[in-house]
Amino acid sequence: MNKGNLLKNINRFEEAISHYKKAISLVSIDNNPVLLSKLYNNLGSLYLKKYDFKNSYFFFNSSYILAIKKEIKISPITLINLGITYSFKEKKDSSDYFFLLAEKELNKTKSSFYNLVDFYKNYALHKIRNNEFSSAQNLLQKALEFSIKTFGENHLQTSKVYSSYGNYYKKINNTDLALSSYDKAISSRS
Repeated sequence: MNKGNLLKNINRFEEAISHYKKAISLVSIDNNPVLLSKLYNNLGSLYLKKYDFKNSYFFFNSSYILAIKKEIKISPITLINLGITYSFKEKKDSSDYFFLLAEKELNKTKSSFYNLVDFYKNYALHKIRNNEFSSAQNLLQKALEFSIKTFGENHLQTSKVYSSYGNYYKKINNTDLALSSYDKAISSRS
């Protein structure tokens, strides 16, 4: 799995996919369902980065179903990723369902701020895609507050939130605030 993670991190997606699939073929459901669930989630993540929603859904859902069947802890990241995938597939109700499940798990487990920022940012992007601008703005505000509080102004996570704010303002046709947000995203990376 470590090799697959490394290949994913250096954007060698096809090699990472091949490695994860090989790892899956070596792991038994009964012997290590937790590892298998993680491998499914990692494959789903790779397909999501490639905008291959059919395969991302398949692997995220496989991870989710395996966790339920084997009564293992469901990763909030898997739930967030299912929410994202459904959002891109334009299945609003299913997307909302998984985002709300993710929020419940994140709050229950006292998850990391990184995961909370990621959750609020991605849920906001889903709301933007569905023209729910008031909800999106509230979620982005939470993401920004958590990000600045945890990582500071000059951090990649904070930059991503500012970029998402730019997308929000662009969608509501506020060009000045969109440009300002994109500028903050750029300056947060330096």
